[in-house]
Amino acid sequence: MGANGTTLTDTAATFHADMVGAMCYMTSGDSAGEGREIASVASTTLTFTAPFSHEINTGDRYCVGGVPFKARCWPLQNPDVSRFNRWTTAGVMLKCRKLSGFTSNDNDYWRVGAYRGNRKREETNVAYVDVTQNPSDSAGALNVDGVDIEPFVEQISAGTVFELTDAEFNVSWTDSRAINE
Repeated sequence: MGANGTTLTDTAATFHADMVGAMCYMTSGDSAGEGREIASVASTTLTFTAPFSHEINTGDRYCVGGVPFKARCWPLQNPDVSRFNRWTTAGVMLKCRKLSGFTSNDNDYWRVGAYRGNRKREETNVAYVDVTQNPSDSAGALNVDGVDIEPFVEQISAGTVFELTDAEFNVSWTDSRAINE
C-alpha cells in the first residue's frame, strides 16, 4: 500500500464507487485516529476531500465505513499525591466480552495511548492490544510520562461487536523533574 496525505492506494483491494461519501479512518501510523471523507474512487485508489495530517505509509492500517469508538479517560490522579508529581505509564490491560467479528479482521486490536498536558493531539507512544485474546492476555506496554496524563482507548472497525468492561493502566509517580533542578 502506498499513499500521500490526500490519496490512499491499496493494490490488494478493489474499491467500489459506492464508497464515495463514506469515511475512511486511519487505525495505525502517524495519522491514526483521523478520519476523512472519500471524494472519489478509482479501482485501487481512494481520494479524500481533505488531506490527512501525515502521509499514509506502506503498512498503515485503515478502515472504510467503520464506527470509531474512543474513550478519553480522566487525568491520572491520586488524592494522596501532589498534583505536580510526574506520572509514568508502563502498561495497559483491557477487559472486554461479547466479542464478535474480529476473526480475519485487520483491525483486531485496541489502540491505547494518552494525551499529555491537556493537549488536543495524543502522544505518539501508543500500545496496540490484541482484541482476540482472553482478557488476561489483552495487555500491552505503554510508556508516556508527564504531570497531566489522560489515557485513551480506541477501536475502529466495521462489522464487529464488543463490550469494553474495564481498562487498567499500570502507573507510577515521581517528583516533577523541576524539583531537582
